[in-house]
Order: sequence, then C-alpha cells, then structure tokens
Amino acid sequence: MIVLDHLRKELAQKARRTITIDDIKGTGGKAQNADVVILLESVGDHQMSFRSFSKDWDTPVQILVEVSPQGSGEPKFQYVSDLKTGGGGKNKKRMKVFNAIKPGEKVSNGELVERTGFSASSVRIYLRELIDEEFIAQGKKLKKTGEGKVTRYYLSEK
Repeated sequence: MIVLDHLRKELAQKARRTITIDDIKGTGGKAQNADVVILLESVGDHQMSFRSFSKDWDTPVQILVEVSPQGSGEPKFQYVSDLKTGGGGKNKKRMKVFNAIKPGEKVSNGELVERTGFSASSVRIYLRELIDEEFIAQGKKLKKTGEGKVTRYYLSEK
C-alpha cells in the first residue's frame, strides 16, 4: 500500500528545516503503522535528499541524489553522496556554497562569504567537507588550489 500525504505547514517567519516523519499531516498512525516511510525533499538545483525509515532497520537510509534534466538521456536519479544524520539544514547550506561557485571561475573564501551571507568560518568548514567527501553535483567536483590567502576554489569535471 502506498500513501501520499502532505506536510504540516510551518509559520511563515520560520525557514523550513529538514522535513521529518513528525511533519506528516494528520494522525501519527500513518507513520507508526507503515513498514517504510520515504521522504523526498528538494535541496538545490537538480538535487533531492532521499530518506527512508523502516521499523525493521536501526538507522535510516539517507542519501543525496541528482535529478537529470527533463528530456535527458541519463538515468533520472543518480547517487551523489550519503547524508549525515541530522544534517539536512547543513546540507542545504553546503549546497548554497557549492552553487555559489560558477563553472570556469576560481573564487576565494571571502567571495563565497559575500555570495552566501555565511560567516567565513562556516564557509571554510563547508568547503573542507565538500572536498574531503569528494562531493559531486551537476557533473562537477569541488577542488582547491593554493594555500593561505591565495587559496581558491573551483569546479572541475568528475
């Protein structure tokens, strides 16, 4: 049996956090009686988080997938990376940093701070995580060149 449902609305002044099972509208019996609950959420251009919760598993499956453009001959969904538990909001911020880098350019941490509005230390942490995890999106991988004040970040082919 498949049940499609909507989520509870959040207050307008609050930014939406990552969706959870508790956000399913109506009685808690739907999620409690389901063998598996799957939550899909858009987290950036052409990307979705896929989270699957089962009463038979100790930990949920949480991955980031890339969605191929309409009419593309590629598979509709392609695995990008695992998502860390509880990292939904963080993953959105990391994607904002990643998407702030335009193909063909090399940018500094300071330029990304201006583009994203995040603190310099947060941008540095997100960049390091994206590089360490060898994160790939839209066929691009984040790379780093230089050290210290001359460090620049750029996107390269997979």
